[in-house]
Amino acid sequence: HEGIGIVKPSEAIGAHKDVEGEDFVLLTDQGAKITFWHAFDRQSLAHITSFTGDPSIANTDGICIYENSFNSHDKGAMFAVNDDADVRAYDLGKIIEFVNAARSLGRKSR
Repeated sequence: HEGIGIVKPSEAIGAHKDVEGEDFVLLTDQGAKITFWHAFDRQSLAHITSFTGDPSIANTDGICIYENSFNSHDKGAMFAVNDDADVRAYDLGKIIEFVNAARSLGRKSR
């Protein structure tokens, strides 16, 4: 599969199941100074895109994708452990938009 070997080692995994079939899996690439998230197509495991959070975090040992609306997070949130010190919430709607935009660009360039 195209996505194999990109993340060494993967520290956490989360999956998003979209009603329109735009599913993806997120893997963390834990770094001492910064964590990267890598999005892969849930079916083919093809790498879609990589990103950091805003604010960026480090040493991410765990993530949780919560796909229910709450507060200002209409589509839910991705929660990530930051350097064994606290937990950060990232807007899942923004992550979905970013991943789907990257996926669309990839389709157009093929």
